[in-house]
Amino acid sequence: MPQHSLEEAVARLCLQRYKKLPKKGKPISGQWTVLAGLVMQQGEDISNLELISLATGTKCLSGEERLQSVKGTLLNDCHAEVLVRRGFLNWFLNQAKLAAA
Repeated sequence: MPQHSLEEAVARLCLQRYKKLPKKGKPISGQWTVLAGLVMQQGEDISNLELISLATGTKCLSGEERLQSVKGTLLNDCHAEVLVRRGFLNWFLNQAKLAAA
């Protein structure tokens, strides 16, 4: 098995998981999206990676859309990096709850 860098291993893990997701919501031919992932590594072995959060997205609502919506009913920023951070915070808080139990 060839040696891969940490960056390659992280990218491969994120892409493999993305490809396993259902087609609903994914771009069709000729379209694109941004993919972001947050991966945890335990120890020095890059084969010991765990995908914590994965998201796609490029949309940010306009000021007009935000003003016309009912407060709290829309996600303002749906960029992949923002969604991954939200997923990570959810995972982190769940881990804290588990540790406290």
